[in-house]
Amino acid sequence: MKILNDFIKTFIKTNKLFVLTVLFVFLKSLVLLSYVITDAKSFAIFYTIGCIPSYLLYFSFIVILFSLYFMLKGKAKAYYLFIMNFILSILFLIDIWYFRGFGNFVSVHSIKQTGNLYNLSDSVFSLIKFYDVLIFADIFFLYRKYRKEYHIKIKEKSFQIRSFALSLSLAILFIVTPVDAKLIFNIKKESIYQMTYSPKVTISNLSPIGYHIFDVYNYIKECMPIELTEQDKLEIKDWYSKKEKITDNNEYFGLFKNKNVIYIQVE
Repeated sequence: MKILNDFIKTFIKTNKLFVLTVLFVFLKSLVLLSYVITDAKSFAIFYTIGCIPSYLLYFSFIVILFSLYFMLKGKAKAYYLFIMNFILSILFLIDIWYFRGFGNFVSVHSIKQTGNLYNLSDSVFSLIKFYDVLIFADIFFLYRKYRKEYHIKIKEKSFQIRSFALSLSLAILFIVTPVDAKLIFNIKKESIYQMTYSPKVTISNLSPIGYHIFDVYNYIKECMPIELTEQDKLEIKDWYSKKEKITDNNEYFGLFKNKNVIYIQVE
């Protein structure tokens, strides 16, 4: 136990910027959720906390994206954290804008349809609020703190490798098996990893980062060609053969004869 405590203390002391960045990205995830779950009327973070089935899952997706930090040297470690934080902040901001306009979150399919935005600049700008820039506030704060205090203390290479291996392994483990969801809320993994009827529920289950990773996974899965077995082909052929025969007129035939009928099709 003492060895573990010493490792944790050394890890936090030598990777303070990494720890703070992970915490700030997690907080930004909560802010995004509080905004969309409460229909953009308030930032009810405390209400949002109760909607998260697995905190370990949230942190795991963040840690995986930032874990390359341990394999870099010198200033590259800090710049990697700032750049990744900036990219994620832009992604969160686009999610907020997209939610304001469509009540959903940006996906691979919607990115491929950006051509539909032609000549809609006024509508796009109407989705932007002046306070949106606050999502980047933590980056400026961390950069100032880094310049003044941190200057990333480099521990021996073996310690950094162990930190990388441990953080990545635990993150993957908790993504594969969100243990806190099972132990605390008795929620099965299958209930988390699914696209639900509501985008709000899905993003709450998976986290904002996990939502997009899962979206990319589903997109790739949908784009893969479907290979039908001979049994599948027979079942399809049988289904169509049964549908080819048109039955005789039933009790609804001629029901609206000599009446004005208005037919409305809505997409």
